Amino acid sequence: MTLEGSVPRPLWTVASPVPDDVVAALGMPRLWAQVLYNRGIQDAETAQDLLDATQNALHDPFLFDDMDIAVRRILQAIRDGETIGVFGDFDTDGVTATVLLYESLRALGGTAIAHIPHRVRDGHGLNIDAVNDMRSRGATLVITVDCGITSVEEVRAAKELGMEVILTDHHAPLTGLPDAYAVVTPRRAVDAYPFPFLTGAGIAFKLVQALHQVQETEVSEGALELAALGTVADMAPLLGENRALATLGLAELRRTKRPGMLALLEAAHTTSASLDHESIPFVIAPRLNAAGRMDTADLSFDMLTAPDMDTARELAAQVEQLNQQRRELTGTLVKEGVEQASQQVKGESLIFLASEEFEPGVSGLVAGRLVERFYRPAIVVSIDGDIARASGRSIPEFNLGEALASCEELFHRFGGHPAAAGFVADKSNLEAIKDRLQALAREQLKDIALEPTLKIDAQVDFKDVLGETYKFLRSLAPFGQEHPAPSFLARNVEVTDLRQMGTEGQHMRLTLRQSGAKWDAVAFNQRWPEGLSMPGNSNGQNSNMPPIDVVYIPEINNFNGRSTMQFRLLDLRASEG
Repeated sequence: MTLEGSVPRPLWTVASPVPDDVVAALGMPRLWAQVLYNRGIQDAETAQDLLDATQNALHDPFLFDDMDIAVRRILQAIRDGETIGVFGDFDTDGVTATVLLYESLRALGGTAIAHIPHRVRDGHGLNIDAVNDMRSRGATLVITVDCGITSVEEVRAAKELGMEVILTDHHAPLTGLPDAYAVVTPRRAVDAYPFPFLTGAGIAFKLVQALHQVQETEVSEGALELAALGTVADMAPLLGENRALATLGLAELRRTKRPGMLALLEAAHTTSASLDHESIPFVIAPRLNAAGRMDTADLSFDMLTAPDMDTARELAAQVEQLNQQRRELTGTLVKEGVEQASQQVKGESLIFLASEEFEPGVSGLVAGRLVERFYRPAIVVSIDGDIARASGRSIPEFNLGEALASCEELFHRFGGHPAAAGFVADKSNLEAIKDRLQALAREQLKDIALEPTLKIDAQVDFKDVLGETYKFLRSLAPFGQEHPAPSFLARNVEVTDLRQMGTEGQHMRLTLRQSGAKWDAVAFNQRWPEGLSMPGNSNGQNSNMPPIDVVYIPEINNFNGRSTMQFRLLDLRASEG
């Protein structure tokens, strides 16, 4: 729920009770077993695997097809003094993957250069200008990270210039693979690698892990923190090996010595010691992404590789300024987008907006906010002369990547995932693209109620998530895609105090009372629901106000050196008893 009246009311669904035999098999309190059961865990061994996200959870990198071929070629290049070009991408996953491999190659004694494309001028993926640039800088071997799986022509051009190319990418190939020296990806049909959901930074880490394994040396300091940043920022499923990378990397981030990271956190008014699983998507990644959205991702690369704090602080100040500009521009364009989409959603299941006013650097963010507001897939198109650049976001019920594939002949290029995708096309094709995508959405979503679902682990009173239960819940962190933080339903709650927070009053701080005990609560991006009686007088008390039900996540609030329990409210409504 965001601003009042802006989002369809979510449907609350409480998980089915955990069976008695599963509780016995897990050997733990019923509430703990319920939380694990909701995540598909039904035995003690699987539960232990989840809780022990350590180095033992990292698979052998040589299970990748072509990993041995790639490692031999890279070590040969290092021995022979060849220049190795690392080509990345402009988002956090791409930038961190580039830094990870670039630093690791240099630590192994190699000569490495890096090239990150410009979001608008170059777009995603290997491009001919970059190939020529790296060749002119002496590269004889190019390694892509977070891209390249669809770059058939670009790989051919590199080979014609006398370069060999190793592709590492987590995106799905469209048809055949490029004729590269080696292709390291968990997404090819014949690949034996046991975990298919690694990100670009995750695969870059596996390549580095393999190089060090052969050299019988330790992985470069700081590699895990970069892998964690890319994994969490790219919204990869935080399961299996991704969970291990995120857990180990977060631990490394909390003790980081990287000047660029320390400077970024300093500019954001936080510290490395206070980092948790939410710090990456809400603090670090938006700033790293802002450089690529508003200017060039080279700024983020330079900041992360800065040799000292003075250099890092100067770059972090620029990144912080760009992030502020990004926030302001996004807010303005969201308002414009909402006005246009409000009419379109009356007859369409997919929002398609195109304008010269939309900026390509933030169009994906605008699309995401429209999805939150209207619970429809949304595509936002930035028009520049005869060229249209689009970014889209979607809902679980509609695979946006597959939808774009059905329009392939109308694009210059396209790509993405089920939940996020984009394209570049001629402006003259926009109406045909819009008509086809909206027709597809009407057909696929015609029998589906377009309303979000709020999944709840169990009905639990506030007092029952304290102590050892809270410690257990926190042991399940880090949380993220497909591994959400446990949330609970509390009924018959009184509101004894309510205060609006934020520059526009977009947040609420509440004091709640249940069974005589008072509790602190916070609700971000929420205002009091329309139609629900509001706390009446100046101190927030209203004896006639009916109780409410809330969905909440228990958490610790660290403020001014004090740590107190508070409940983060995901939704609230009039009590059902």
